[in-house]
Amino acid sequence: MEHAPKIHFFAPQFVTTSFRVHGASGRKDGLETLITGTIKDTCEERRIENSWVEEFANCQISVEAIKRFTLRYGWLWASRAAKPASERFSVRLTQWVQARWQFRLAWDRVLGLPPREADLQGFPEESRRQLVDHHQQVRTVDGTGGKFELSPTWGMIFTADSLYHALLLKLLSLSESNRLRRCRRPDCDRFPYFIAEHAKQQYCSERCGAWGQQQLKKAWWDKHGEQWREKRSQAILSRMPRSEISKSEASRQESRTKSKVTPVSLRNSNREDEEIQTQNVRRRNVTHKAR
Repeated sequence: MEHAPKIHFFAPQFVTTSFRVHGASGRKDGLETLITGTIKDTCEERRIENSWVEEFANCQISVEAIKRFTLRYGWLWASRAAKPASERFSVRLTQWVQARWQFRLAWDRVLGLPPREADLQGFPEESRRQLVDHHQQVRTVDGTGGKFELSPTWGMIFTADSLYHALLLKLLSLSESNRLRRCRRPDCDRFPYFIAEHAKQQYCSERCGAWGQQQLKKAWWDKHGEQWREKRSQAILSRMPRSEISKSEASRQESRTKSKVTPVSLRNSNREDEEIQTQNVRRRNVTHKAR
């Protein structure tokens, strides 16, 4: 059986020389925040690593997190075809949010999972509606232009038009490895999207893995706990001397009898006691009169 040659994905990386934030209505991390900057006109082509895919999918929606990602990996939409405008960039924070959300959605679709509700929490209702509407309009990924080359070092390579398109193509190529994962902890907010180190890995970290173990133990205890306690009680009795077993059984029987006493039976018992006391008083009075 012939295997298709492995393709390595490259992206143009422009060095970011400045990064500025212009807040809207005094909110630095508001969706209308404007991010501007400048990049060098020259760039180098870098191979997309698996860690780049994870870093982008898990990048927090904050100006500081976006700045760190941009300074390390480059501007998402910087393109050779954009010259000479490639020396400057300008984008609203909401556009960056939509790009990352679309990337996560592609990851979810590969796994056959619905989108995470947590991705939309914290946004105003109007902004959430805007994100959902934008997603419904996006059916294909445009602008994935690039070129194939045969490299003596890497073999078959494809250089995408921009970093964002290279990340998308890398994500799709990883879908065949069956190692793409989304952490099974629903409220995971640290690294929910990751590439598994082995086939059985389902949680992103030891912390989330410990949570998963607790859930398994709780489910087992809810289903088998009563049966386990009964077996344990029988095992303890089997190791006890007969005399101790009799005392234990008697104690258990007494506790069961007490537990079966109802308020009605207690009231009936009290009435009987009162009637007996009344009869005794009457007898004493009759005897006293006879004397």
